[in-house]
Amino acid sequence: MLFGLIFILGCVLASSIVCLNYRHEHALSYFYPRSFCEHCHTTLKWWQLIPVLGYFLQKGHCYFCKKKIDPKSTLVELSFATLLVIFCTLLPPALWANFIWGSSWLLSLSLQDLERKEIAISVLFIGGGILLLSAPLHLTLLDLTGGATFLSLMFIENMRHKLGYGDTFVIMFLWLDLGSKQALLLLLSASFLALSYYLLFSQKESLPFIPFIFCGYLFSYIFVGKALLRF
Repeated sequence: MLFGLIFILGCVLASSIVCLNYRHEHALSYFYPRSFCEHCHTTLKWWQLIPVLGYFLQKGHCYFCKKKIDPKSTLVELSFATLLVIFCTLLPPALWANFIWGSSWLLSLSLQDLERKEIAISVLFIGGGILLLSAPLHLTLLDLTGGATFLSLMFIENMRHKLGYGDTFVIMFLWLDLGSKQALLLLLSASFLALSYYLLFSQKESLPFIPFIFCGYLFSYIFVGKALLRF
């Protein structure tokens, strides 16, 4: 029952994130107008807005104009909800709120980075601030000094245009949230995945790095979860 509720929460969060990112991308208010079909611009009914179910109730086509609905939102909803259920079975309940919010924040930033290679400053700082408020760990002096040194090096890379400022601030928030050991594991994982992708697909343009940070975030929690389950 509990994990069913987490699955529903994941669907709702992912649906909201996709909707808000769409509104930001098209310079629309977050509150007005009500959600509408991208093809015929007809205002959607309440049952069409139900995450996942709304897509299948309409059989993948707009109820009004019969145009095909982009399944991206539904796929994101299903994937994110499944991800939350899997990791909440791995992690102790005390970490759930922080993990769910951190994953939601990184999902929003990742989608923005993938689609536009830029992120909304409001999402970056408001989301990161809330993440720190829910952080369960207490940072040591080593965490703070090591983080400050590492971030200083990253800002140098920013000035050399080797790394985006948004990436650096995301890593800063995660470092303060997770602590140095887990943050370093996250960065190693993200860097390895990004380098592998670059080499395999011969990318000539700059890569959106935040999706790889998100993957590293999940990878780091796999090891944290396994360590916690031993005790």
